[in-house]
Amino acid sequence: MSGLSTILETLQGTGCSPFFITSAMQSAYFGNKARKHQAELMEANIEFKERMQELKNQYQRQRIDEQASFRRESYELGRQFLIRQTIIQNQSRRKQIEFRDFLNHNYWPLETDVYTVLDMQKDILEHKTIVPLNVIVAKTELTSDRKNIYRYEQFYEELTDSLRPLLGSITIEKKPWKNLVQSRIGEAMNVNFIMSGIPTLIVFPYHMGDTIGIETAYWSFGRGLQSMSHRKLLKIHNISQDAISVTVLNAVKATIGMTRDAYMLAEYHLPVTYPDIAETEVIDDPALRQALSDHYTEMGKLIATEEFSQLCLPDELTAMRQSLKSNLLKN
Repeated sequence: MSGLSTILETLQGTGCSPFFITSAMQSAYFGNKARKHQAELMEANIEFKERMQELKNQYQRQRIDEQASFRRESYELGRQFLIRQTIIQNQSRRKQIEFRDFLNHNYWPLETDVYTVLDMQKDILEHKTIVPLNVIVAKTELTSDRKNIYRYEQFYEELTDSLRPLLGSITIEKKPWKNLVQSRIGEAMNVNFIMSGIPTLIVFPYHMGDTIGIETAYWSFGRGLQSMSHRKLLKIHNISQDAISVTVLNAVKATIGMTRDAYMLAEYHLPVTYPDIAETEVIDDPALRQALSDHYTEMGKLIATEEFSQLCLPDELTAMRQSLKSNLLKN
């Protein structure tokens, strides 16, 4: 302070006003401050611009990376599509080759032309609210004229007459098999190859000594051999030669009736009907009666399951339960 006072006294001695002296000093001081602030602002501005440029560069790099990633992903999807196309085309070619091989080797066991069958199937699926169960009884020793047991045509006529109340929910092809069955499972697979996806029941009556049996192949709307159920449904023992014809016919009727009811109940939640229209001679046969009783007991267990009942309306469940209480199977 003494130094500053001495400078002021000296300037005043020379005639300078203290106001101008202090103003000049203040200008110098604040000018220095202003220059310092301006430098800081310029530095901050430069830093801001650099940061903005860095962000811009980063965004551009990210955008370029995203574009590259998008292009790579698009290329990969395109490649996967081409691979999938190739697989589908190869599968189609394979099926065409299998189909030609099937026809060339004459594996088709039925009288009806394969292409006619395919056209019929399309019509059934497109124009029927409820698709009927297609029933085919194979040409075996028990349904043909071998050993004079039965004539194939006569067998079908009697079968159709007996099951007339069910016609509409089933279709029975008249004498469809070309030749005597050589392999039940093999010929069932051949029919399934063409008719896969069309609800079908194939009935193979057979006999071994004094035993008559019924073997079946069945499928619904599923496709491929994995959808086909092939099993020996029933056996009747100690059959005399005179009783063979009647017993075989009754066994085939019962088989068709049971399978039709199972199909309609499972696929359309409709009540069963065969126990109420079955002929007395079918119900009175102990083996057939037991087979029917076991079959409909299992159907009762099916509709009692939560998995099945959740798919049904209350009225449907009531109707199905009532239909399974037939007295014909309990007496």
